Amino acid sequence: GRSFAQRIPIENWISRSNRSLLFGDPGSGKSSFLRFLALDLLSANPSLDVIADKWGSHLPVWIPFALWTKIIHQGNLGDSSVVAIASTWLKSWNAGDLVPLVEKALKDKRLLLLVDGLDEHSNNDAAQIALNQLDTFLRLNDISIIATTRPHGFENLGMKTEGWQESNIANLSTSQQKDLA
Repeated sequence: GRSFAQRIPIENWISRSNRSLLFGDPGSGKSSFLRFLALDLLSANPSLDVIADKWGSHLPVWIPFALWTKIIHQGNLGDSSVVAIASTWLKSWNAGDLVPLVEKALKDKRLLLLVDGLDEHSNNDAAQIALNQLDTFLRLNDISIIATTRPHGFENLGMKTEGWQESNIANLSTSQQKDLA
């Protein structure tokens, strides 16, 4: 049979689920979208209205999967929980004072987890440990997550995607490219 792809605004797609997996080739804008989303939600006047309606009271926390797996590969399992990784990331940006806000948002179920680059890791065992930690974290905590990955690298992970919505990020149209430039 034939399959069809429907192009819809990313904010409409993202807001349909509390667990979203966004696929895209290198340079397709996955990481840029996550950064834009986080900054937009934190702004006084968000431009992504549909997402702001759903997660406007949430704290977006951006975590690079490569950092997570690096910490695990170095043998620092005690420092590899989701909150510890978020803390390490924030401290690396001299924003360690924000860690209590992350802990409070988690406790209040107002954390929006943004995990960038599930396929970006240097060690498969570390990636499996991180994915298991993420899966356990999501089962124990009622929080929303948006994760990104390249299709080819993701296939090798063997991640369980039951309960996740999945889609490919579309290339920017010519007018969108001009607007961005």
